[in-house]
Order: sequence, then structure tokens, then C-alpha cells
Amino acid sequence: MSEQRVTFKSGSLTLAGTVRVPDGLAAGERRPAFLLLHGFGSNMNAGNVLAPAKLLEQLGYVTLRFDMRGCGESEGEKGRLICLEQVEDTKAAVNFMERHAQTDPARIGVLGSSFGAARRGLYGRRRQAHRFGDLGLGWGNGETKFRGQHKSPAEWKKFTDMLAEGKRHREKTGQSLMVPRYDIVPIPEHLRTHLAPGSVLMFPAETAQSMYISAPRR
Repeated sequence: MSEQRVTFKSGSLTLAGTVRVPDGLAAGERRPAFLLLHGFGSNMNAGNVLAPAKLLEQLGYVTLRFDMRGCGESEGEKGRLICLEQVEDTKAAVNFMERHAQTDPARIGVLGSSFGAARRGLYGRRRQAHRFGDLGLGWGNGETKFRGQHKSPAEWKKFTDMLAEGKRHREKTGQSLMVPRYDIVPIPEHLRTHLAPGSVLMFPAETAQSMYISAPRR
């Protein structure tokens, strides 16, 4: 298995990634490929990216895992995870792999879990050419997702007040209100050690707002 560190452009930003190519390809041979999308504020070296990548590589697929803008080694404002901007990153990654010398451009799949699965769903609505992928543990409608995570009236009020305060702060100061990761997506404390090293812990309120209004449903 050969590994290539790569970079590619998404708009004006440079994104960092890793391509792995199975051993034994004949000269000029092109293989089907999969892109692996990391989760919320995570990066390409997260366990839930590396594990499926390893399996796919063993099955003979070319794989690309990469850091979305604002995450890991990629350029962009740290923690600014806007759903439709990351859909553009996914599109840029697919375009990059279509040009890769050892990839079959007609057979490129996109996989993701959690926030990566949501981006996969949004991307799929906009580009039907790539017909296979996984929505493992993703979400469709942002408001429905957040209501399930902020269940009590008090929790829901705290969350929606945060969204409103983020808008007021931006209008007043021209800058983003930074909010903790677990105020957006509450996770029990005993599971918080499962984050990939280097995961983002503070986000601009616009990240939560973009997730809230997203609805990649058909």
C-alpha cells in the first residue's frame, strides 16, 4: 500500500489530505475510489475515518481522507464549519480524485459518519453522478437533530438563546461569538475522551446556525 500526502484547492483555500493506493496495480490501471469524510470538528486521522479507510484499502479501493477547511492541517478559519462550505470542500475532493492517475473517475464513492454523513447527504443532492455512499449516524434536518440533543425546555431555550446571541454579537461587533463544542452538540462527559487528537473545541456561533437551518432531505 503506497501513501501520498496531497493538497488541493477548494476555492481560495488549500486543503490537506492523504491518498492510499493498493499494491499490485498494473501500469495504467485505475481503481474505484472512496472519499472518507471526518466528523464534527475532527480531522482525517480520527479513528472513525482510519478504520473504514483500512477496510476499503484491503478490499482494493483507492482512498482519500482529508481535513475540511478550518480543521486539521487545512487552511481556513479554525472551527468555522459551515455546512454548504464543506459541501464545496467535498466537491473539490471528488474533482481532485477524478484527476488522480490511479482512480476510475466514473466510480468514486463518498462515505461519512455524523457531521461527515450530513455533508455526504447535502453533497448527494447536488451531484447525482456518484451513486454510492454511506450515511452512518448522520442527520438530515438540523432543527430535528438539535431538538433531540437539547431535550428539555430549559436546554432548548439555552441553545436557541445562544443562536440568537451569536447573531446579535456578529451584527454589533462584526466578529463571531465563540461557543464551546459541547454547548452545540452535548456529549456525556465519559465519552469526551473519544475525540481525535487535534479536534476543534471552540466554534463560531455561525457553525451552529448553519447546522440548525440545514435540511438535506429529498
